[in-house]
Amino acid sequence: MSSGFRIEKPGLFTTVQDAGRPGYRGLGVPVAGAADRPSLALANALAGNLEGTAALELTRLGPTIVALGPIYVALAGAPIEARLEFASGQTRKLPPSGATPLRTGDRLITGAISSGCRSYLAIHGGIEAPLILGSRSSEQALKAGSEFSSRPAIGPVLHLEPERGHQPFADPPEIRFISGPDHRAVQHPPLDQQIWTIGREWSRMGISLESVGDLNQGHYPIEPNRTSAPVAPGSIQWTGSRWLLLGVAGGTMGGYPHVGQVLGTDLDQLAQHPPGQRIRLVRTTVENARAIDHDNRTRVLQRCMIIRTKSLSEIRLGEVPERHS
Repeated sequence: MSSGFRIEKPGLFTTVQDAGRPGYRGLGVPVAGAADRPSLALANALAGNLEGTAALELTRLGPTIVALGPIYVALAGAPIEARLEFASGQTRKLPPSGATPLRTGDRLITGAISSGCRSYLAIHGGIEAPLILGSRSSEQALKAGSEFSSRPAIGPVLHLEPERGHQPFADPPEIRFISGPDHRAVQHPPLDQQIWTIGREWSRMGISLESVGDLNQGHYPIEPNRTSAPVAPGSIQWTGSRWLLLGVAGGTMGGYPHVGQVLGTDLDQLAQHPPGQRIRLVRTTVENARAIDHDNRTRVLQRCMIIRTKSLSEIRLGEVPERHS
């Protein structure tokens, strides 16, 4: 393996993620992919990749990787501890540049995520991982000793000040949703008149929601033997005993009432909120939801385009520059 890296320490839950598998929900295959899509796009832009290129998704505690050949790495998403340990024995903090070179034997050591939950580590050229139904995404946490090669690069490495990290959220953060197809099937107080807490059941498949208000008091019966119906990432469901919000890797069908649907833009935001975080659900209309998601998608594309056009560098993996102490 001439150019790539090895996982020396896997971190808490490190996976390979890209843009996911759209187009296969009809076969029961979730789209999945990155939980925070704008952060994946930003990491890839800094690394000179297309926005959906496969990268590492780091959750709460990042990995240590060892370069098996000359590579460039870029971080984006939630702020994370990161330092370089060179084969010579010298160490330094990861510099605030778009893409950082590693030579054979160098280590990138990432630690705890200080604010938020997920960061993205992109490799110039992208990660070579098994391609299944058009995607390299996996729900399998990486283990120590796993090795990956980098794919051929299509763009230059970028050297500029990144816009890493998230803007402060409101307190509590507002998560917008529209009414789901079953919003009248369960007689409960309005979802947007509660303060919610993200529960301990927290994963890429979904999260539990807990309320200190009326929604956690009493019992809201649901129709027995309900017919399963399609659901999607962001679906808010009532199970008969608790509230669930499906994540990017959630199932494609469900029998629980589909009471609400979180906007895609705010589902990306939810990827950065840990268990115990308070949130407020805010109802909006379908028309507003479409406009909000369109505007956010446009901002992400423009941000990545600006990053790419700022670069004047044409440095490739075979031309790793000299280090400066």
